[in-house]
Amino acid sequence: VDGAIEMSKADRHLASEKKQRRKQEMACDLLELMLEIDSDGSGCLCSAEFMVAIERQDVQDFLEALGISTSQACVLWEVLDSNSDGRVDLVEFVDGMTRLQGEAKTADMQILMMQVRKLMDMFQAQFAAVGRPSLLSLPTMPEEK
Repeated sequence: VDGAIEMSKADRHLASEKKQRRKQEMACDLLELMLEIDSDGSGCLCSAEFMVAIERQDVQDFLEALGISTSQACVLWEVLDSNSDGRVDLVEFVDGMTRLQGEAKTADMQILMMQVRKLMDMFQAQFAAVGRPSLLSLPTMPEEK
């Protein structure tokens, strides 16, 4: 029994190490991709660089292999540009691609969350412009008994 427990621990440890190595390899691959598509060598991507790169078949194939759909490139750009400064640095690129990697559900949720945040900001600005309290600050109606 003790031997089986030790073997199980060793298997879990090996699986964990293998998963960590895959993550590191993917981060290196993403770094190489970013450096390759950073056409001006600035260390950051602008929207134009990203849009040109996303049209390349090799880039599409690479991202599709990670489970990242390139069909909505503009939205993908907005998700990657997490601080909305119009540029995606290395950290934003690797972090964003890592978050989007995998099943479409993960990417779809990230895109949806970004769009909801933008809509909330737009509504807040509209309510402020007309001098009305925002929907988020209105008191809720008491429940009927």
